[in-house]
Amino acid sequence: MPVRNEAWCLGFTLRIALRWCDAVVVYLHASTDESLQIVADVQSEVTDRIVYFRDADPLWREMDHRQQMLTSARSELGATHIAIVDADEFLTANIGPEPFRDAIEAT
Repeated sequence: MPVRNEAWCLGFTLRIALRWCDAVVVYLHASTDESLQIVADVQSEVTDRIVYFRDADPLWREMDHRQQMLTSARSELGATHIAIVDADEFLTANIGPEPFRDAIEAT
């Protein structure tokens, strides 16, 4: 989950993602808001399900950042199935975690 100054929605989207994902890698990119504290707060709720790292460089290098997230998911979490979801991408109420997770597991 790439994040840059998205404290306004991060707590919500991270908690929703954790309903349908086993774990989440958070890439805090040059955030100057409360995003780091929000990740730490959610991490305290779901021990061992969030890995995060910070990058202070303001230059956005999307493919490099995505590769860092993929590498982290594989090496630190042992992930085999990975979805990249931005912090401002919300699941709607009619796509609840159970049917969504069931569909992913069925593939």
